[in-house]
Amino acid sequence: MNWTRISVLFASIASFTQANIYYAGINEAGAADLALVDHVLVATNQSLPTGSERSLIINETTIDYFIDHGVNTFRLAFRMEAMAPVQTGLGGPLNDTFFDMYNSAVEYMSRRGAYVIVDAHNYMRYGSLNSTGTDGGSTIGNNSDPKAATSEQFGHFWRQLASRHIYNPNVIFGINNEPHDMPTAMILRNNQAAIDGIRAAGASQLILAPGNGYTGAQVWTNASVSNNGISPQYAPSSAYLGELWDPIDNFAYDIHVYFDYDNSASHAQCVHGVNQLYDATRWLQQQKASGFLSEFGGGDNAHCLSVLNNTISYLESNSEWIGWAIWGAGPLLGPAYFENIEPGEGMEFNTTWLQLLEPRIKSSNYLKRFGISNKGG
Repeated sequence: MNWTRISVLFASIASFTQANIYYAGINEAGAADLALVDHVLVATNQSLPTGSERSLIINETTIDYFIDHGVNTFRLAFRMEAMAPVQTGLGGPLNDTFFDMYNSAVEYMSRRGAYVIVDAHNYMRYGSLNSTGTDGGSTIGNNSDPKAATSEQFGHFWRQLASRHIYNPNVIFGINNEPHDMPTAMILRNNQAAIDGIRAAGASQLILAPGNGYTGAQVWTNASVSNNGISPQYAPSSAYLGELWDPIDNFAYDIHVYFDYDNSASHAQCVHGVNQLYDATRWLQQQKASGFLSEFGGGDNAHCLSVLNNTISYLESNSEWIGWAIWGAGPLLGPAYFENIEPGEGMEFNTTWLQLLEPRIKSSNYLKRFGISNKGG
């Protein structure tokens, strides 16, 4: 296929787009991957082997490259079991060893001027580390499960963590990655507890609040359209999450979308298109709310590249959307992973990054470059 021709077309399209996006960047999976690789060490507050610390969370050369080429945002995943060891519980003391290592990466990126989404990558579960993370531990806030952390403990966790980031204006708080298969009212309670905890700590930075069904755009208003992470007995995100309240009104809804046939990000072929975002966008408009597409992606082929390009154009033309972050990069993803855009090894670096994302980012005049993170740019 003629990637050069496609790149010229995308760059031309981008130059005529009026952007409303303030945050544009990359998901960095390193800290969450590290928790799975070295889960015994990080979950028991032991030191990692010398020399393995920040370099396993981020590749500094990669971060420098992306920032030098226009990126202003990174979403840095971590596992809550690493940050708050299981033996003392979610409301207990934080793991200083892991926090210091993770925060070293946050500080490195923010000192370079980037905004960093502190992403609790736990699917609104806590208590176990497994190979995928999607179902590890008990559902937070499930009062019928004696092993489950409570919503109050979740709020206290976020109060502790926010208090350590209070003086870093470039931090964005990502409450939890992709809740699924749980009552949507429970997600509302957990989200509200996190917002309350963050604000009680005195932190005023932007907060991102997820929904049900892996926080998928395609099921945001209609739980029956897909069986991905939300059963018909549970209400869609739109039925409850409009009730969220932030005393300083500085939060956005954290929404994801993937375009393979089951919206799982497991397949390289894009079957769906940008229409997956329409209903969620209408809901944001009705709520006079903001959305942040903190995960999206597609395979290494011309059709997916076209879908991703259309998605960015759609976000830029709808002012409810304030940011996006493509999946993904990180030192531990590996070159065989089909959505890896890590420079020098990622399967999609020469295509998705060079042919699409870099030109789109460089064409934007509205990306936020300084000041505390907020939904208004």
